Amino acid sequence: GDEGLTSIAQEICKMRHLTSLHLQLEANNVGQDGLQALSDALCKAQQLTHLSLKLDLNPLGRSGLVAISAALRSLPALNTLELRLENCGLGSKLRIRRSAASRRLLLTSYLCPGSYKPSAPKHSEASAIQALVSALTKARKLTDLTLNLGSNGLGADGAEELGKGLSQVRLLDKLKLYLSENNINAEGATALVGQLAQGSRLSELILHLGANGLVAADRESIEAQLADVKRRDSAVVKLFGLPGGHANSGSGPGCARASS
Repeated sequence: GDEGLTSIAQEICKMRHLTSLHLQLEANNVGQDGLQALSDALCKAQQLTHLSLKLDLNPLGRSGLVAISAALRSLPALNTLELRLENCGLGSKLRIRRSAASRRLLLTSYLCPGSYKPSAPKHSEASAIQALVSALTKARKLTDLTLNLGSNGLGADGAEELGKGLSQVRLLDKLKLYLSENNINAEGATALVGQLAQGSRLSELILHLGANGLVAADRESIEAQLADVKRRDSAVVKLFGLPGGHANSGSGPGCARASS
């Protein structure tokens, strides 16, 4: 919970030369107070180059995303980021789910999952996503990004805002983006992909858009946009979760590999 994460944050503050950090905290009842403590600690980790935060299934809310974004803005050396925030109530009510997998913190100790107590959001979906993408565009050395925002009800506007921001991350080379179950309609999906296609020159793009109610015709439209990325950048482009493709294959209509 928040108390445990605050204790961990205090230990991080003592690591003046920290360059790599992996925190695995899924389903630990981490809320806004714990996230703020972690954010404050990360702001002091000026030498951090690799950061992995797995915070799925925690009642972070939009304020939690804003706190994380504030920390990311203050990491000038960051080049590899994995941020997993599936089902954290960023744009809609948190849906309680349980997993049989063990919940292990890869740092100093173990935290036990508690009951969920979502707080009332203080920020809109738009402002929270804007805070995140603003932070990512300030990460001037970021080349490798894995971002899971699945099951957060971001909607079409959130998807478009996210695409617009990611397209402005100047050195981004590899992007894995998980946006399943987010109420993203065809307009939002094409806007997202259109922004990505206009942005940084990617060598790899992996995009998950399952369980958004999109149909085979939408897939065809999205693939046409992604074809521009493949031609322009000789990129590996894979699209998952939409009807009409081979979801687990590196070839086929939805998972095409461009030759270089």
